[in-house]
Amino acid sequence: MFQYHVWASKKLFDYLQSEEVKPLFFKEVQSVFPSISEVTAHMLTVDHLWFERIKGVKNEGDSPVQFTSVEEAAEKMLQLHEDMATFLAQADPNRLIEYQTSEGEPYTNTIGEVVTHIINHGTYHRGNITAILRQLGVKGVSTDYIYFLRERK
Repeated sequence: MFQYHVWASKKLFDYLQSEEVKPLFFKEVQSVFPSISEVTAHMLTVDHLWFERIKGVKNEGDSPVQFTSVEEAAEKMLQLHEDMATFLAQADPNRLIEYQTSEGEPYTNTIGEVVTHIINHGTYHRGNITAILRQLGVKGVSTDYIYFLRERK
């Protein structure tokens, strides 16, 4: 399933870098996030936070990420996902990890549960980006799971 998340992120960033859509990356809108760049910064920050937790790294909270371009955002996200995929290929999805929330509350989950959360979180925010794109007058890009499966065949 993580490969779906990687595929969907790449598909989204390829589209965001297209000539039609690229100028909209920093455009401010009235939405859950004020711009596509803010949504992608949130996605990167959260994926990184959970990756650190999976690896057992105590993380005090990442500083907010800011991008200078859509290309920079794509590069950082795709590099993080490559690092995560390499790590997860060797990891036991049933291994329990202990971590603290940003508020300091302790929790325990399996790596598989956390990865499912990461995937679901990414899907939710790719939907936010699609809504912003439509608000700005352009279509979104479909990153539904079924399209991932069809492309793999």
